[in-house]
Amino acid sequence: MRAATVRTACSAGSGLLRNRDYALLLLSQAGSFVGDRVHFVALSLWLYAMTGSALTISLAIASLTAGQIAFGLLGGALVDRWPKKTVMITTDVLRAGLVAALPRLGHVGLWAVYADLVLVAAASSVFRPALLAVVPAVAGRERLLGANSLLAAVETGSEVVGPLVAGVVVAAWGPEAGLYFDAATFLWSGLVLVGLRTGAERTGSGTGWGVLKEIREGIRLVLGTPVQRDLFGVVYSVYVLAGLTSLQTPLARGTVGLDDLRFGMFQSVWGVGFVFASAVMPAVGRRIATGRLIHLGAAAYAVSAALMGLSRTFPALLASAFAVGAANVTVYINTATALMSVTPAEYMGRVFAFRQVALAAVRGTSLVAFGALGDAVGPGPAILLMSALSAVLVARWISRTPRLAALKAVGREPTEQGEVG
Repeated sequence: MRAATVRTACSAGSGLLRNRDYALLLLSQAGSFVGDRVHFVALSLWLYAMTGSALTISLAIASLTAGQIAFGLLGGALVDRWPKKTVMITTDVLRAGLVAALPRLGHVGLWAVYADLVLVAAASSVFRPALLAVVPAVAGRERLLGANSLLAAVETGSEVVGPLVAGVVVAAWGPEAGLYFDAATFLWSGLVLVGLRTGAERTGSGTGWGVLKEIREGIRLVLGTPVQRDLFGVVYSVYVLAGLTSLQTPLARGTVGLDDLRFGMFQSVWGVGFVFASAVMPAVGRRIATGRLIHLGAAAYAVSAALMGLSRTFPALLASAFAVGAANVTVYINTATALMSVTPAEYMGRVFAFRQVALAAVRGTSLVAFGALGDAVGPGPAILLMSALSAVLVARWISRTPRLAALKAVGREPTEQGEVG
C-alpha cells in the first residue's frame, strides 16, 4: 500500500477519534466487545463444569439464537420509536443484571439459565440495531465507511484479546467470575454512553399498539425497495458459510492434526484477517464502489472457504483462515455502510433488526445442517459442499444485482487539512 494511502487511512481514523460522541461510542463498545468474548468462554466452561455435558452448551447457544429471532423484529420497532441513547443505556443495564444473575440461577435449574439467556439475547436484539442506527448520526454520513471500519476493528480485535482475558479471569477466579466480568462491561458501556450528546432525539413517531404495523412497514421497505432487496441478498448467499464455525475445529484438529499451539495460531489468524480488512477498508473504499466491494467480498468469502476445505497442511490453513477473515469483514463493513447510507433514519432500527433476525435463522440452520453433514462425510467435504452452495447463490445474486455494483455509499472523506482528497 502506498504511503499516501496509509496516511489517508490514519488521517480518517484520527479525525473520527476527535469526534467526542464517536470516541465515546467506540470506548463503550471496546469494553463490551471484550466482555462478550469472555462471556462465551466463561459460560461454556461453567455449564460444562456443572453438567459435564456438551449438549448443555449447544442448548445455551440455541437459547441465545431463539431470543434473537423471537424478539428481534419487536426490538427494531422499539428502536425506531425511542431515543437511541436511552435504548442503549437501558438494555446495557438490563443485560448486566441478567448476566450477573446466571451463577445464582444455576442453583435453580438449567431451565432458569436458558430462560435468562433468552432474555439476554432479547435485550441484545434491541441494543445492536440501536448501536448501528446511531452511527450515522454520531459520525456523519460522509465518514460512514471509516466509522464502520474502526468499529469493526475494535470488535474483531476483541476476538484476539477476549479469549486471553477469559483465560486469565477463569484460571484465577473460576468461570463465574468471567460472567461477572461480562456484566461489569455492560455497566461500563452504559456509563460511558451517558455522555453521548447525539442519539437523545426520537426519529420515529409510533405510539400505542401500532407496533405490528410498524414492523410490517419495515419488512416492506426491505423487501420492496430495490436497493434494500439487493443488499438483503447478502444474508442468504453469503452467511450460509456460517457453518464454518462448527466445521473448523474438526478440520484443524481431526483432518490436519494440529496440536494445541498450532490450533491457537490458526484461531488467531482469523482475527488478523478481520483486523487487516478493517484497517485498510477506508482507503480501499475511496477507490472502489461500496457495492462492488460487497460483490467482491462475497465471492472471495466463498472461494477462501473452499480453499480451507481443501487445506491439508498448517500453512494452507493459515492462509485460508486469513482470507476468510478478511473477506467476511469486507462484506460486513461495506454492507453496513451501504445500509446506513440508503435507509431513512426513521426506519434504521427495523431494517437492521429484520436483517439480524434473518441472519440468525440462516446461521443457525447452516450450523446444524453442515455440522451434521460434517459428521457424515467429514469436515473437508462438508466445507466444500457448503462453499459450492454459497458460490452458486453468490453468482446468482451478483448476476441479478448489477446496479448494486455501482453503489458508492460514501463520498471522499475530508483530509487532515479539511480538503477533499
